[in-house]
Amino acid sequence: MGDARVCVVMATVKPDRAQAASKAWHDAGYRMVVVQDEGTTPFTNNPTLIGPYQGVWKATNAMSLFALELGADICVFAGDDMTPDPSKTAAEIGAEYLQKFPTGLGVMQPCGDPQGKDGAGKPAAARIAGSAWFGKEWIKRAYRGLGPTDGRYWHFYGDESLARVAEKLGLMWWRPDLTQMHLHWSWGHTKREDYHAKNQKHWLDDQTLFRESEAKGFPEGELL
Repeated sequence: MGDARVCVVMATVKPDRAQAASKAWHDAGYRMVVVQDEGTTPFTNNPTLIGPYQGVWKATNAMSLFALELGADICVFAGDDMTPDPSKTAAEIGAEYLQKFPTGLGVMQPCGDPQGKDGAGKPAAARIAGSAWFGKEWIKRAYRGLGPTDGRYWHFYGDESLARVAEKLGLMWWRPDLTQMHLHWSWGHTKREDYHAKNQKHWLDDQTLFRESEAKGFPEGELL
């Protein structure tokens, strides 16, 4: 088998920041698909889907399916404020993923990023699938075939849902040996933008949906 074709799927409203992120991921051997909202400055050096934006998880699902059409074997969910693991190339990590999940039915989360520790000292990257890798079969079969993530969420809790569903299915692989840094504004890396405030308005709805789903055992997470 040749090198795995690994594609980053990224939603962005900041073409300048996405440009810098794109270079870092491309330099490490990744391909990229981007989603932008209508009316934003086009970011054209990658295959791009343009709005209307309906939340990051619907966008991730659309990009992942598009990436498969373009020949991807594995997709990596990443924001324009995330960086690739510096120690290995996309092909190297992709080969490790496919050794673990040969058909692409599984979720892998690099969790070497030490930020956002909870009361027990566990970092955010080791609790939620916030920059996850998933392969062809996961994209096609997860959430009853509706996409690799739960598109009902707007911005929050979709990554926690992804981790919990994959764990429930025995298909979650946490990788503390890999680090995809999240340069999030809340950790002092960038300033808070207007779109962050817009996303925050969806917090309560996303949280309510998650709690209701959790109480039922995440039934929507069944495989097709």
